Amino acid sequence: MLVVNNELIEKINAHVEEAYPEEGAGFLIGNEGEVNMGVAYDSPPIVYKDTLVVGANTGEAPSSGDPGNTRAFDAKTGKPIPSFGTNGEVDLTAGLSRAIRKEHYTNTSPPLVWGNLVILGNGVGDRLQYKGDPPGDIQAFDVKTGKRVWRFKTVPEAGEYGNDTWKDDSWKYVGHTNAWAPLSADDARGIIYVPVGTPSND
Repeated sequence: MLVVNNELIEKINAHVEEAYPEEGAGFLIGNEGEVNMGVAYDSPPIVYKDTLVVGANTGEAPSSGDPGNTRAFDAKTGKPIPSFGTNGEVDLTAGLSRAIRKEHYTNTSPPLVWGNLVILGNGVGDRLQYKGDPPGDIQAFDVKTGKRVWRFKTVPEAGEYGNDTWKDDSWKYVGHTNAWAPLSADDARGIIYVPVGTPSND
C-alpha cells in the first residue's frame, strides 16, 4: 500500500500493518506539509507498469517542490522517472488558457491513471476570488513521457461550444469551474466523468 505522509510517500505492508523495512521504502516528494491528497499507480497489465504519479502541491512554503507540477516515480525504488516530462516532473500550469499564480494551483485528489493517460483536474481555494484566477482545465498526459495529449476547457473560449453563454466576455477572466474531487472512468464506454465545481463567483 502506498500512502502520502506530508512530504513522504510511504510503502506499507497492508497484510501486517507495518512499514516495509527496506531502504527507500519512504521517499521524499517535497511537499513539506502542503496539500497533496494521494497518489495514483499505473499497474499491470498496462505496458508502462510500476509508475507512481503524484499530483501538484500548493508550493506555498519556500521549502516545498515547484508548485503546479505533477511528478512520476518508480514505485519500486522511489526514484523519479527521468523520461516523464523534465527529470520526472511536468508543469501543469504551462499550457493553461492564461498565465496564473502557480501558488494558487494545486491538486486535492489523486490523478486518474486510465490506459496510457494520466488525467488531472485541479484545486483552487474558494477564498481566492480575483479576475484571472486559475481555470479548471482538465488535462491528460502520456504516462510514459509526460507529454500532454489533450486539454478540456471547462470555461469555453471564443468559437467553442457554449462560449456565448458567458455574459460580458466573462470567460476571459473567470476561473475555478474546476474538478477538485476524484475523476472516474468507464472502461467499457471510454468516458471520463468529471465532477466540476462552480465558477469564481461562488
